[in-house]
Formats: sequence, structure tokens, C-alpha cells
Amino acid sequence: MRKYSLDAIYGQLKELEEKRINTQSWTVRNDVYDKTRQLEAIRNILQNNRRIDLYNSSINVIFEVLKKYEGKQAGAKTKEKLYQELKDITKFSVRVADHTIYIDDAKTFTSLEISTDCHKEESGRFQFIDNDNKYSIEAIGHTYIYNALYIKDIDSHIAKINKLRKAISEKVEEVEKLISSHNELVNIEKFDIIYIQSVKGDTYQI
Repeated sequence: MRKYSLDAIYGQLKELEEKRINTQSWTVRNDVYDKTRQLEAIRNILQNNRRIDLYNSSINVIFEVLKKYEGKQAGAKTKEKLYQELKDITKFSVRVADHTIYIDDAKTFTSLEISTDCHKEESGRFQFIDNDNKYSIEAIGHTYIYNALYIKDIDSHIAKINKLRKAISEKVEEVEKLISSHNELVNIEKFDIIYIQSVKGDTYQI
């Protein structure tokens, strides 16, 4: 299982961009495009893994600090004191809102939003700051982050994605042919045709 470095990936992406700018050859540009897409996929996975690592390493520490503020009014001075204490311990910026904790790690350029579950019967959602504007620890054990799929074997994961995308692309071509045949038959006034369009990148809707 190959290991990757984000710094190395950034460096390679920069080199490819310079190569793209300095060439007039479409063959070279197409090659650069393919390599860039592959490296961007690796970069995105590494960045997401870093977010997950940040969550796992910080959430308990944040809650330990937050426990000391339970029941206190979340006024401006108290907020500033809490944020400074969190920064001193974690070494990055932490902001606590009603249902979300925002983390910014300037050293690794990693941002993270920690949200609370929406399954609390009384108010519909667990809170870090309650309805009386007081700090609460009721959300302990009820937090999550979006896109929390941690990828260990990056090459294998990307290979699976590419295989599925190829299969999807083939199916899209098959559907397009069926739609074309359908539309030829209903090329009559007041008959609805079917169309397929690209929404974003390789995402399609009918």
C-alpha cells in the first residue's frame, strides 16, 4: 500500500500547471489533464483523511475544556476566555456555536465543522450553547463530521472509483441511445421528449 504526502502532491500539481502553461501541444496538455485529475483525487482523499484525524484527535480535548464552562453564560468575555484556552491547548483556532464547533488549523490549512445529531426529542437537536445562551455538554457523544470516510489504501480506492465511473459512463451511453430512439418516435407536437444533461462534471440527470 503506497503512502502519499500532501506536500509532495501539491508540488507535483504545481509542476503540472507550469507544464500546461508552457506548452502548445494538445497531446502534452491532455496528458497533463489526466495526471492532474489523478493527483487531485489523491489530494482530496488526503485532505479528507486529515480532517478526520483532526476530529478524532481534538473532540475529546475540546469537550474536556467545555465541561468547565457548562452552565456559564456565553457572553463575549466568556467566549473569548474559552477560545483562548482552547487555542492554548489545541494550538489551533476553535469557535463554539449553538450546534457547531468550527476548527481552523492554520499550520496544516485544515478546516473542520463538527455538528450535533438531530435526534434529540425535546428540541430536535443537541446543543453546545442552549436556548438560555449557556454552554452545554449535552452534545457529548452526539457529534459527527460530514464526509467521514477514512481511506487507508488510496490507490485501491481510486481504482474502484474509476472502474465504477467507467461502468456508469457505458450505461449513460446506452441510455442516451435509448432516449434518442424514444425521441424519434415521439417527435410529434405535444408529445414529451426525454433528455439527459450533465449537471456537474460526470453527474447526470434525466
